Amino acid sequence: MASLFRKAPKSSPWPPKAQSHQMTTFQPFDPATMSGKVALITGAGGGIGVQLARRFAGLDMRLALADIRKENLERTLEAVSGAEAIACSGDLAVEPAVRELFRQIRERFGRVDVVVNAAGLMKCSRLEEIDKAEWDQVMDANVGNAFLVCREACAPMREQGSGAIVNFSSLAATVGGIVAGAHYAAAKAAVISLTRSLARYMAPHGVRCNAVAPSGVETDMLWMFSEEQRETLVKGIPLGRFGTPEEIAELVLWLVSPASAYITGQTIHANGGAFLS
Repeated sequence: MASLFRKAPKSSPWPPKAQSHQMTTFQPFDPATMSGKVALITGAGGGIGVQLARRFAGLDMRLALADIRKENLERTLEAVSGAEAIACSGDLAVEPAVRELFRQIRERFGRVDVVVNAAGLMKCSRLEEIDKAEWDQVMDANVGNAFLVCREACAPMREQGSGAIVNFSSLAATVGGIVAGAHYAAAKAAVISLTRSLARYMAPHGVRCNAVAPSGVETDMLWMFSEEQRETLVKGIPLGRFGTPEEIAELVLWLVSPASAYITGQTIHANGGAFLS
């Protein structure tokens, strides 16, 4: 009976050598690798944004903070008062505002290593209540601004040959607008597609692009829902609780660090298992 197995030639190495033009040594997370890096955080005045700013500042990163809400942005600046930081208040769904933001970043820091697009707007309008103006507003605030910021970041990151981008999506992108509006769900789904396209486009230049899709995180957005709605939401979370901004910030930090150097084009669902329900 013929053998189903063939012996490898004696010249064949085992284990086989990786067929790669670039060999990379794995780097476990090391806070020192983040020191001095320049990070842009949009939506920096929100609950997750301010926690990201605190976490990054604690690693001696240099910060560019952006938010349409000037008062919230000023509070975030106070929270990272010991860090080297600039702040820009404006509507990042408008091209001149984005260009001005990057002009300030170039002038102050000369580079950008990390971009986190955490800015967003959720509305809970019923489908038949959404007019074109509201649809455009929600799309601009969730995916339009992310596109403009990413597009502007591509040139300096490509020139550097390095960079990491994290865009914020949502569970609604996958399950649809159940509590949130259909326009919000559609915008967050577009963020995932944008992220994948960016990952393909920028990978040859050493730039990684990923998305996080949180749900049920203790921020102002969660408190837009009634107590009854929040109780319904938490019942759909297998871990039995809401998440915290600190937990999301840690996930983002890992994604922009060298510890995740082989991860790009992915969407990480941070929702306590709600995706399984």
